[in-house]
Amino acid sequence: MTQSTPNEKIGWLYFDYVDKSDSGKTEVWDICHKDDHLNILGMIKWNAKWRQYWAEFQDVGMTAGCLEDAAKFIRKLMEIHKS
Repeated sequence: MTQSTPNEKIGWLYFDYVDKSDSGKTEVWDICHKDDHLNILGMIKWNAKWRQYWAEFQDVGMTAGCLEDAAKFIRKLMEIHKS
């Protein structure tokens, strides 16, 4: 799998590429607020047990819209992973 984009904004969220996973087969992304890229809200990474990307959030509240934005990005990563 190749890196989808260096960084991407969807809605109020900014997805910042961190690096390849330890295995080198998947990617790790930080989830930040679109206006504050230094404030990391969570992370998207591969869950081997579930065989899909998932989001881990820190102690933050998320609206339904923000969760939908994260889900859109995860779906995009899954499409790239499957290709």
